[in-house]
Amino acid sequence: MPCLKLKTLVLFLMSLGASWAVCLGDTLTGEVRGGVVDIEGRVPLPESNVTLINVDRGWEKQIETDVNGNYIFIQLEPGNYTVVVDKSGYYQAERTDVLIRLNRPKVVMHHPG
Repeated sequence: MPCLKLKTLVLFLMSLGASWAVCLGDTLTGEVRGGVVDIEGRVPLPESNVTLINVDRGWEKQIETDVNGNYIFIQLEPGNYTVVVDKSGYYQAERTDVLIRLNRPKVVMHHPG
């Protein structure tokens, strides 16, 4: 690429959380949230493409990060998920084994190393 060096995609997950919430009635759902930042962890990367893949069932959802580089996927069924982040000019980043389990909140913290 002329002039544009690919930067190691940051660590895309400043923090990735998987938690449970009770929604109207007996339905249990979870959420995955996080942030996309540059490799030093200082500059948020808005408009990054974030894909959430349900490994168990094979479906996926896509969203873009907000102006602060944050994202959230809500109302998720329990299971094993993968989060993939793409941003023009950066390498793709992937986080596997993001587990959402019944009544077992889990928070995964990741800092660029």
